[in-house]
Amino acid sequence: MTRSRRRLRPSGAIVALLAAAAAAPAALAQAPASPASPVVPFDTSITLFGEVRTRGEAERAGAGGRSDAFTLLRTRVGARARLGAGTRVLVEVQDARVFGEERSTIADGAADAFDLHQGWLEIGGRWRGADVAVRAGRQEIALGNERLVGAAGWTNFGRAFDGARLLLSRPGQPAGAWQASAFGATLEERGRRYGATASEAAPRADQSLVGAFATNGTLELLAVHDRGAHFRTVADADRTTAYARLRTPAVAGVRADVEGAWQTGTQSRAVADAPAVTQDVRAWFAGARLSREVRVGVPATVTLGADWLSGDTDPADGRYGAFNTLYATNHKWYGTMDLLLDPAGATADRGLVDAVAGAALTLSPRATLRADAHHFRLAAEHPTAEGRVLGEELDLTLPIRVSPAGAVELGYSLFRPAAAGATLGLGAEGRLRHWGYAQLRASF
Repeated sequence: MTRSRRRLRPSGAIVALLAAAAAAPAALAQAPASPASPVVPFDTSITLFGEVRTRGEAERAGAGGRSDAFTLLRTRVGARARLGAGTRVLVEVQDARVFGEERSTIADGAADAFDLHQGWLEIGGRWRGADVAVRAGRQEIALGNERLVGAAGWTNFGRAFDGARLLLSRPGQPAGAWQASAFGATLEERGRRYGATASEAAPRADQSLVGAFATNGTLELLAVHDRGAHFRTVADADRTTAYARLRTPAVAGVRADVEGAWQTGTQSRAVADAPAVTQDVRAWFAGARLSREVRVGVPATVTLGADWLSGDTDPADGRYGAFNTLYATNHKWYGTMDLLLDPAGATADRGLVDAVAGAALTLSPRATLRADAHHFRLAAEHPTAEGRVLGEELDLTLPIRVSPAGAVELGYSLFRPAAAGATLGLGAEGRLRHWGYAQLRASF
């Protein structure tokens, strides 16, 4: 999802605003009640929170490719207020930047990447034995394991949606038990009053997203419909995606996690020197993971799994079969180097098959070393690629909790492109690509 960012200039006004919000309850308590407008007392609590995260990344492309190194910085500050029973407000601002992207931090005070990350209000209460709430405004939405809708927290900006949610849960239940939600969001406003450009003969339909999600802690069900999406050569995508996930309890020490999705709808695809083609969308996804806890000197969990995202041998004809992951958090699924962050786009709509083997070793209560090996293949034939193998990737990550508020994370990855991967621009065949990072994070 892409949304425009207005240029704002941060100043002491933001700090003053947060300080004033924190002092407001005390001021109201001391102020005398006006006879004309009596003050109704209620319990108010305000919590300030924030995060500073910096991550340095370095990459060596291999085979004479140009190396690159850069440092990211993300700063978030917010306030969460509970205004009596059943009413909550959250405001969170964010600055996300790359070191050195501004001409000068002395001469240039413009904050090009300063924005409102979240700003929502929630009103709720008890109804027929369930907790019901409506949350409206800009907000993160992360559903289940974020296969289709997620907050994309690894990226420097993250993802938030402008919309509303209906939240239902049972009071007093443990985390991860029964809950349900329905949501709707406007991803791009294109109406006559907001969003339409002067060059357009008529306003286009807004890009929007609606859906419903439910889980009991073992089974997850999700249905989403998005319309008006534009990506690459596709316009006016109107799609419905149904998703299900089942997690089983351990049987002989082995746990299973099985999931799948079906995608259907229509879209318009532009073909060079020809009229746009209206396509019927018929695509699917299937994934499975088996995991078992073992002990190899230290406690460990080993995992075997595979993901299959359908592809299309002729993506320009009247039927489109490449599965689109919509608004997912893909960083944690298809290799941490993010070479296949958009599976349909990275494979030229041929789809992706990812076989993965992983292990997580608990080195101490504060540190866990994780290793994941991926074997990537195309799901459908590519006309100019030799075979279907894209390549192999090895990912090593080591998060270390230094204190309750601070953490360090180190990562290193290798990718060896195969013939099909070289054809699709993933690197020279057989030449290793290297990528590593070091991340520091503190929160309060």
